Amino acid sequence: MGGLLLVNARVFTMVETQPIAEAVAIRGGLIVAAGAEAACRRAAPAEARVVDCGGRTVIPGIIDAHVHLLAWAAALAAVDCSDARSIDDIVALLRERAQALPPGNWVRAAGYDEFALSERRHPTRWDLDRATSAHPVRLLHRSGHALVLNSFGLAQAGITIASEEPPGGVIDRQLDGGEPSGLLLEMEDTVARAVPPLPPTDLVAGLRVANGRLLAAGVTSVMDLTHTNDGASLRLLTELTEAAGFAPYWQAADGWPGDASRLGRSAATPVKLMVREAGGSMTPDEPALAQIIAACAGRGRPVAVHAAARRTVDAVIRAFERAGVSGPAHRIEHAGICPPGTAARIGALGLTVVSNPAFLWYSGGRYLATVSQAELPYLYDAAGLLAAGVPVAAGSDAPVTPPAPLAAISAAVRRRSRSGAQMPGHGLSPQAALAMHTSAAAAATGQQARAGRIAPGMRADLVVIDGEPGIATTSPAATILGGRVRWSDGTAVAVDGAG
Repeated sequence: MGGLLLVNARVFTMVETQPIAEAVAIRGGLIVAAGAEAACRRAAPAEARVVDCGGRTVIPGIIDAHVHLLAWAAALAAVDCSDARSIDDIVALLRERAQALPPGNWVRAAGYDEFALSERRHPTRWDLDRATSAHPVRLLHRSGHALVLNSFGLAQAGITIASEEPPGGVIDRQLDGGEPSGLLLEMEDTVARAVPPLPPTDLVAGLRVANGRLLAAGVTSVMDLTHTNDGASLRLLTELTEAAGFAPYWQAADGWPGDASRLGRSAATPVKLMVREAGGSMTPDEPALAQIIAACAGRGRPVAVHAAARRTVDAVIRAFERAGVSGPAHRIEHAGICPPGTAARIGALGLTVVSNPAFLWYSGGRYLATVSQAELPYLYDAAGLLAAGVPVAAGSDAPVTPPAPLAAISAAVRRRSRSGAQMPGHGLSPQAALAMHTSAAAAATGQQARAGRIAPGMRADLVVIDGEPGIATTSPAATILGGRVRWSDGTAVAVDGAG
């Protein structure tokens, strides 16, 4: 049957009655004991491989409660502009890719951040035209909520000076004359209709890269929260993950089909509701959102509602109140700014918040420059939400940020970015920050009976790290998935299919 026995470790079990253990025994992909070494040795199978952790810390496998797998795979196949520090850098990267493509083929790029550019502005169509006029270009912002097209791309998408914005979308225009600048907000769905889908081989390659990055980060389970998920896209995702040998356990929310009678699949799977926050309006509006929430709940389906801006979070709370829907199965995604009164109303409804401490790590400097001093302490304020009785889990929102859960845990504890920028507000205890990524994330994704804790009967998903949660920010030493060592840096334990 095989197995593993981890000894000489400091084990954070996430079990209240025994929060710290010194060893873990694994048999048949499940944890059979966690506690004193002698007891774990008795519980382990006779042929178990013994791993001396050298005093390192062992934590449950990380559960990323909010990702976008196909979008991430596509981003990994696109031109990576995340390190660009000027518009000229972006132009050079796009030009290089265009030179390798036949004329007329789309140049796809992603990951730029206007705050990181020396110009401190979004590129325009005319900037991208300098890279190529023989190819349509689509440049996605790192957030996924904005994109830039060159002139050829605008023509392909049918966007002209006479075009009207779709509901919830914004076409940025020149002040003089109203010509589209190429910058589009909340219009990815519109543009996607003009851009041919990536070949499955490219998506499989991207998922293979994503698989490696997740395991190297200690992520053993993810939930896809894409609002356009439907039967066809989920079948495609299943086929592609199988072809890519994708290892982490994954689940996917349903997209809202527009009619509650068309809701299907498991009642434990949430329905993702996308609330657009562009142009000073919210789509769907509050009454319509309340009707959708009530319709989903009436069919026994929890909802996961996107709401980042403070005004939108407040409107989403009112929609839940209007719908008469409450309970921890229902989620608010992001909830970017939640002052005490807002947090208290979420707590009164018993809703779960899936927050993003990784955003503090990657974008702390931007927030300090763009968010008001009055609101900064309540930005991704997990401590305030927990104090109000709100269950809080964590997600990376990949590809918005790459999965880096150890850094995100540190950011939740210290409220400090990777550049050292200190955010106002109260941080969490290391144990609470770890819970966001393990036991609380398991509850938010319906896996609490089998994942998120190190206890007998749970899946043997474990991560070995140097240092302790809240302090360690680098990659783990090893990731164990279903009792098998699936990734290792070579210092703690070798990768081995046994177990």
